[in-house]
Amino acid sequence: MSNDKSDPQITVVLPTYRRPHLLPKTLESVLSQTYRHFLICVYDNASGDDTEEIVKSFMQRDKRISYFQQEKNIGASANFDFGLSKVNTPYFCFLSDDDLLLPDFFETALSKLHEYPEAGFFAGGTIFVDESLNYKNAYKNEWASKEYYKPIEALKPILEHGSFTNWSAILFRKEMVDVIGGLDSTLVTSDVDFLLRSLLHFSCVASHKIASIFRSHSGAISYQINPRKLFYEQQVAYGRAKKYLLSRHEDQSALLVKAIDDRYEKDLCRTILGLFARRNYQDAEECLEFLSKDGTKWKRIKLMAKLLQIVPLSGIAFSLLYKMARSLKRSIGKTVKMSSDEKDEMQHLISKT
Repeated sequence: MSNDKSDPQITVVLPTYRRPHLLPKTLESVLSQTYRHFLICVYDNASGDDTEEIVKSFMQRDKRISYFQQEKNIGASANFDFGLSKVNTPYFCFLSDDDLLLPDFFETALSKLHEYPEAGFFAGGTIFVDESLNYKNAYKNEWASKEYYKPIEALKPILEHGSFTNWSAILFRKEMVDVIGGLDSTLVTSDVDFLLRSLLHFSCVASHKIASIFRSHSGAISYQINPRKLFYEQQVAYGRAKKYLLSRHEDQSALLVKAIDDRYEKDLCRTILGLFARRNYQDAEECLEFLSKDGTKWKRIKLMAKLLQIVPLSGIAFSLLYKMARSLKRSIGKTVKMSSDEKDEMQHLISKT
């Protein structure tokens, strides 16, 4: 690995599958970075469409782009991990084929990682938009009350706030992988597992500055995951984190394990209520299996389940359900309300991509 600063310092791991209509803008957002010493490695998960042609047209314009096509679809997480295994630069980032980067992301992230050489990664904020790039909301790492966090230190505020940073807004040091390993390709939610391991083993730099744009659309993987599978996998990831804390950090483990359990239960309750509101009773009932049966939330939601089976989403039931969901959303605090001026600023950032 070269230390010559004129050599590529960052690898963008960009897996893709059947998104030729979204991929060009994603590639353009990387090519627009103010910091220029990077590689873009596209890993096509056997799309069988126009993806190869589109990427190769970009390759003719810019030699920093490379393309690899899997012989068959190996799954999203395995494709991300395959790309990670090929990284040979001091830094890397994961970029989903439907997300975008703000132009100064790399420059800002590298500046902070040079300022804090012991930090394993930099985490910026994310704007959420629809497929047409209309602003929906923003996540600016509201959990962060300071810039630098030691290993484990950021875990509790992140869990209590309710959101992990979108990993397209994170720049990692490659040396981290030697310690925590790669992605668990058996998990669809391998990003949560990887971020948990990163937080447990490495310090980080958190910024309120927007670094990426997350496009919400019906074809997104997050919309296609079976809820029961999602919570089983989160149970696996959180279970690993709890095991590590209990074995290595007894002085902090009680509070952090409670924060993990509380976060998991809040996520479950919010999803179960949403499933009931959409009349998806089967998935809602299956997700109830993951909720602790000795908790008051479980009893309330189980009662709601019985009510909905007797009187399918009556006006009163829906009103109660809506109030419960709103209450849980406020307690999780995933995003913050913005003024019209702040929303205009966010929309301006979107237009810069």
